[in-house]
Amino acid sequence: YTRMSAATDILQCPNPNNGKICIINTDNVPNNGDVIRDHVMQNGRDIHSDNEGFTDFLQSKVAFLNTMVDRITSSRPNSNGLVPLCEPLPMKALVICDPGRDLPSWMSNDETQSKFGVKIRHNSKELECDIALKLRVANGTHTAVAHVMALSSLVNTEALCDVSSPTSPSANVLAYVDSLYQLQILPAAVNDGISAEETKATWADWRQRLLHPKFGLSTFFITQNGAAKCGIRLGPTMKGLINASAETNGRENPLSVSMAFA
Repeated sequence: YTRMSAATDILQCPNPNNGKICIINTDNVPNNGDVIRDHVMQNGRDIHSDNEGFTDFLQSKVAFLNTMVDRITSSRPNSNGLVPLCEPLPMKALVICDPGRDLPSWMSNDETQSKFGVKIRHNSKELECDIALKLRVANGTHTAVAHVMALSSLVNTEALCDVSSPTSPSANVLAYVDSLYQLQILPAAVNDGISAEETKATWADWRQRLLHPKFGLSTFFITQNGAAKCGIRLGPTMKGLINASAETNGRENPLSVSMAFA
């Protein structure tokens, strides 16, 4: 959102808010904006050590925004990875945390956000909640279902689209993942202070994506680094359930068969 002035050869930013250049990072690195800012600032100090004006410009005129990205980018068969599959637009394809309200105002328009699956947050706690929901609900169920499908000789998650028979392998897998969400992930999220409404909305959005014929991914690809992924994606749910059980002095055993199998 910048341009070079033809008259003055000076970099200009027509952002009507405060003229800041907004860097939107779409890498799935935690606090990705902070990481990029620290890297750029360090390079600025090293390369332009004799010119404090450059680092002053970065601090005053550039906003490095933290984001969350949720987009599956699998490719069409026989395309050499060049043509993506057309999965449904996620409810939160891109979440941007803009605490300084540096983004141009048109990006906060409800119609624009709905059209492109963009959400604007104004504090880090909201972004942390979005990330937690993505990890717990979407990534957690994806990891769990991929392991079950791989062990069932279902090599691609697109098999979930075939639930024509209530006794088919895909129908059984879908019933399992529904149970995992309903009995484990949802209660743990609510116990950890995450809105039940937000959690349910995330699951409804994710479930319809799972059942879309152009969404499929290799189950063996998803299960790579399974131990690490399970810790990151299912670990918070397990911890939440154990904490909830401790609050009742162990009267309830929160970990169901569905979570144990995951």
